[in-house]
Amino acid sequence: MGHALARCIPLVLRKITARLRRVWIRGPKGQEDALARTEILNLLKAVYRPWSENDRIILHGRKGPITVGMSLNVTGYDVMFVSTFEVIKGAPCLLEEIVDVKGVVRLEEKGRSLRIRHDDAFLDRALEEVEEVLAREEAGEQDDVVLPLELKRRLAEGGREALADYTVEVGRWGLGPAFFLNAYGCIAAACYLKTVTVLLEGEGRAVIFSPKISRSHERGEITVVCIEPLLWKVRDALRSLLKGHASPSEVDQEGH
Repeated sequence: MGHALARCIPLVLRKITARLRRVWIRGPKGQEDALARTEILNLLKAVYRPWSENDRIILHGRKGPITVGMSLNVTGYDVMFVSTFEVIKGAPCLLEEIVDVKGVVRLEEKGRSLRIRHDDAFLDRALEEVEEVLAREEAGEQDDVVLPLELKRRLAEGGREALADYTVEVGRWGLGPAFFLNAYGCIAAACYLKTVTVLLEGEGRAVIFSPKISRSHERGEITVVCIEPLLWKVRDALRSLLKGHASPSEVDQEGH
């Protein structure tokens, strides 16, 4: 499969294979508050749902920036999601967001700056698969995989270092808030390699490598197999929690 804007959404996606291990909240001084898990998730839902009817966020005397975090396991990968925000007159203002997939990539967004930091070993694996495609292109072989031009540009100008740890500006097109849950303000595109996917986010300036995950389910007498990037599955898991499509128990929560 080559460069595509659409993806296959399996019917069983409504129950996402993820485990919510822990949620926590810290105030401006870094102290961890003793709030129930449901209270913390409801607070995050209010922060990330400005498009729906939203009651004023009540913080019970808390002032200044607040950091909320959660740790999950999504299809065997450990994920940390951290959001820092401030509430002004009952309305949320997102200040910083971190999505860290252990052994894959760490995404840090602050304002309109998005920093992408790939894990070294995973980046080497991804670039090996990219080099295989480039070698076939150079040999004139026909290939179903079309590498994104932004990926080629970065490799030509800076090589591996241009993808290891870099920062791009996001949210310039104004298609939506620039945070992880909406692909940093635009539609996400994916290019599928052997075991890795190449994602384009943030108006096509953010080149992000992600493991390729497959899922199969029975539909009558037919077995349907869907392939998607791990980061899209992480996004779906978080959306299900924060947009009310699933309760913590529906994503197979464990621990506290």
